[in-house]
Amino acid sequence: MKLFKNSFVLFLVSLIGLGLFVAPAFAARKNQPDPTPKARGILNFFAKSGRVVIGDATVISLGLTGDFTVSAGGKDYPVHTDANTKFRRLFWGKGEFSDLRVDDKVNIIGTWTDDSHAAINASMVRDLSVQKRHGVFFGTIDSTNGDTFAIKTINRGDITVSTSSSTKFINRSGGAITFSDLATGQRVRVRGLWDKTAGTLTEVTEVKDFSPSAE
Repeated sequence: MKLFKNSFVLFLVSLIGLGLFVAPAFAARKNQPDPTPKARGILNFFAKSGRVVIGDATVISLGLTGDFTVSAGGKDYPVHTDANTKFRRLFWGKGEFSDLRVDDKVNIIGTWTDDSHAAINASMVRDLSVQKRHGVFFGTIDSTNGDTFAIKTINRGDITVSTSSSTKFINRSGGAITFSDLATGQRVRVRGLWDKTAGTLTEVTEVKDFSPSAE
């Protein structure tokens, strides 16, 4: 049953990604072709089952209790979330309600609260504006300041790296070093949570210094 549910969610997400449909109650977007018979059948299924999928919505207001409002297809829809709602970021990393900001672009999967099709109980909210993912990045240290330093990368631009007491610092042989061993011009590898929009790396678990002086 769980496998079927996961497969169904992935199916819905794929439809969102392809832009095949939005919720039946939404007005058709300009310059969009009429749905194919297959897509129309899917729309009818959703209309009858009470399920709703929004592939293109904008957050217009945020509440304090897990509720927010989106605009889609020329209409505004209140969205209710609870402990069972899954939040995802653009790169499918786990998110949370606090990630949401006004003007963020979101996908929503859920059910209508009633037959008026005026509000949504969300089972999943994907925030396309939160461009964060865990990864490994290589770069050259450009500057240091307190417990942060900036690196220049080849493909990701400049990134500000924020370390903490839990960050592990090692040299190229794997030996332990400290933040004070880092210096401008050294080449490093860092592991953490990258925010593409902000150009930052947080939740940094490891910094490896490849310079010979660090051994």
